[in-house]
Amino acid sequence: MRTSRGRLRTTQRRNCKHAHVMPYAICISRCLSSSTTGCLLEGFGPLESARGLIAYVPPKARVASPRRKMLTHSQIKDLERIATLWWLRIVVPVEMKPTFNPKSVQVGSAQLLRYMRLVLRNQLDRRFVFGILICGHFMRVFFCDRSGLLTTTEWIDLHNSNDTKTFVHVTLAFSSLDVFKLGWDETMKLRLQSVSSPSTLDFKYSTDPSVRLENYGSSSYETQWAIFVPDAKGSKTGKWYVTVRALSLSEAEVMAGRATLVWMVKELNEDWHTVKEDGSGVVMVLKSAWNRADALFPTEKELLGEAPLKHVVDVQCSVPVGMKTLQTSDDQQSPAIRGTILGNEGMWEKGLWLETARQKGKRKASIGDSEEVGDVSSHRTLAQRRDGTQSTLISRVLTRTVMRTYGWPIKYFKDRVELVTTLRDNVIGLQSLYYQRGVAHRDASTGNVIISAVDGEVANTQGVLIDLDHAKVTTARCRREDDMSDWEDFQKWLKAKYKLLEDVDLVRRLWRRCQGDEARALSLIRMSAAHVGALLSATQINRSKWDDIQKELRSILSLFPLDPDFDIESHFSEGMNWPPSWMSSEPRRNTGVKTGTPPFMSYEVLVPHHYPLSYPNLRTDLVDSRPVHGAIHDIESLYWIFLYICLTRAGPGGKRRVEFDEDPTVFDMDDPVTKLHTIVWRLFDNPKHEHIAMNKRNLFVDPASLENFLIPAMHPYFGPLHRLLIDWWSLLRSSYEVYDDIEQGLIHMKVIKLLDNAIEDLKKRQVDELDGDEVKLLTKAESERRQADLERYRRFPYSYDPSLAPQTIVEVLSLAASPKAAPGVRVPASKVIPSSPGSPTPSGRPVKRRHLGSGGESESSQLDGLGGM
Repeated sequence: MRTSRGRLRTTQRRNCKHAHVMPYAICISRCLSSSTTGCLLEGFGPLESARGLIAYVPPKARVASPRRKMLTHSQIKDLERIATLWWLRIVVPVEMKPTFNPKSVQVGSAQLLRYMRLVLRNQLDRRFVFGILICGHFMRVFFCDRSGLLTTTEWIDLHNSNDTKTFVHVTLAFSSLDVFKLGWDETMKLRLQSVSSPSTLDFKYSTDPSVRLENYGSSSYETQWAIFVPDAKGSKTGKWYVTVRALSLSEAEVMAGRATLVWMVKELNEDWHTVKEDGSGVVMVLKSAWNRADALFPTEKELLGEAPLKHVVDVQCSVPVGMKTLQTSDDQQSPAIRGTILGNEGMWEKGLWLETARQKGKRKASIGDSEEVGDVSSHRTLAQRRDGTQSTLISRVLTRTVMRTYGWPIKYFKDRVELVTTLRDNVIGLQSLYYQRGVAHRDASTGNVIISAVDGEVANTQGVLIDLDHAKVTTARCRREDDMSDWEDFQKWLKAKYKLLEDVDLVRRLWRRCQGDEARALSLIRMSAAHVGALLSATQINRSKWDDIQKELRSILSLFPLDPDFDIESHFSEGMNWPPSWMSSEPRRNTGVKTGTPPFMSYEVLVPHHYPLSYPNLRTDLVDSRPVHGAIHDIESLYWIFLYICLTRAGPGGKRRVEFDEDPTVFDMDDPVTKLHTIVWRLFDNPKHEHIAMNKRNLFVDPASLENFLIPAMHPYFGPLHRLLIDWWSLLRSSYEVYDDIEQGLIHMKVIKLLDNAIEDLKKRQVDELDGDEVKLLTKAESERRQADLERYRRFPYSYDPSLAPQTIVEVLSLAASPKAAPGVRVPASKVIPSSPGSPTPSGRPVKRRHLGSGGESESSQLDGLGGM
């Protein structure tokens, strides 16, 4: 607990007469009655009343660093390791303040929340956590799972005789409750690394009194667990997997969200002491995430089906484990962690405010459903509010997904051909999902687009698309218009409208493309006229330029870069070649939803509104000018990933540019460092997503900025890819102009053809073979790193030579090059802080200075002055 003087005091775990008791200042054990099987919170005194709770969905809290003398990198790592060890022992964090007033309540609750997040961050086998706030002689109980935060609205007055019984009840509860009802996960066991041998693996629950700190790994990433994955939802049978090492733990502390954790794993034999060996070279990965419990959100396995898809993650199983956090409206019978508890929605403003002043010696009256007190407003968790709006609380269930796909993020490409091939393969993966499963991915990012070794051979790689947590699915398909006008009638109508249009083949192609829609045919002709400067008014065309108009119309209908002899009529005669229809699949639910990683999302998804178009009536994916997230938006995300890599990398293996080590001190766009920082900030790093969106819109309006402003800022290594960047963006722009059902059905094929041509050209010119020695050394180092990474997995559980461990390039970086960077203060490059204890990802990350051109009200005026951006 933290006292008013700010000293941190923790109590170590020690043995007591109960097998699972870990007493400290306040402990938890057996207080729940045997009749509480439906809810882990019922029977808990003040928590069993629905009106005695406030429900919060806390923000992604950001712990501000106190102002103090800058520590060295090694000192910070030592302190973080010590702190991690202490937090492994905490059962219930307690925050105490000497006085009871609104300020103490606000500051104390914010500090307690940080403690609870640290518990979740360090105790990876924790499903939820309790906390206690004491201000003066008043006490409040907190509870947090992955659906948010609950607190008691009524304070426990320690000087009141009636409340004293409640205080004793709570204290005894936290001293005797079974550890699994305290939040520990009974489907996870710790591998005792200090006593295990490669031939005999030993596991125990981390709450076992015999567990010591030396049984953990050197960091949370090196700590190893046995994790149970049931055969099906609710099944008691299943498989146990042992983790080799963690791949991602950055979301462990998330209090309202998926809190995704990822490990490399091997399957355990039934004896629990040995692992099953697989000679196929396949690396297995286990992902644990708190997904939505609603039936509208299928698991990854349900989305993918049984048959594997080309260049898409191979999911073996995806199974819910244990109880969901809240009961859902479609399932009131299944037990939930919170049971039937409903709470009043509260607001979080850097801490929880004291709602009202208390009367002496009296407890505040219970808050009724319709009453508003201070920062508390009425709501119901499971149903709608009385005003008809949905509750902000989301029911979640722990879901474990086992995959037979492993790889490295695309930023660790080993050469240019592999980079473009990985992008091409991921477009194929998007295409496979789209047409064979009716699934739109909706979250392409640098972490979800990976390079995977084929059959365990690092010299032979492919691109794979992973993580379908944000995907959507439909069974509806676009189809040919039933009321499509007859060809002869269409020809006569168009001949009467434009007598100079005598090219019968062009007219037939126009008829097929517009599916006989006369209004869309007129829009395409007028668009062609506008492109050649022949449009005199909204309806008048300069007929003297008719030859130019027809040439432009042929270009629009040419289906470039597909082969000239591509038969569109034959292609769409097959029903499966028609794309999914999101318009007939609950369009209200699918429009206006912002899903994805913001730096790589399309302007049309971020705003949401369509790009500036001359004839938006040509689009068939708009609902009130709001696009439905579909195929072209996922492909555009891949383009932004490509552009981001070309701007921020200096070569193979994830090598970052040295310019991000420098600090631009003057806003001078002639300075290359300032220019690069500003470009990356405005397109990717700006925490104001609407500003990122506007810059992407400006690039759409002024594509010349790509060639004249962005490309010159790229590292020379990417010179051979400049033409591809320009052509890909041009293809996206032209597709957006005419994005109808036909274009939606062709966009994957067009981009794949474009990337295939680029790969063929790179190989023909031998651009990678002609690189200098420095670049070739980076390519070799990346290949060796991958080989060592796979070798460690193959040898597990036997030890391996530490010199073979994968060495990630650790550089002193500017967060200006991070797509998930947040604003802050950047220190000189020599002063760095680690990203997280024991993380295998690059740890040298200086805190970010306020970026030039990034702030406040002046930024919007600067956006238009940046080369059209």
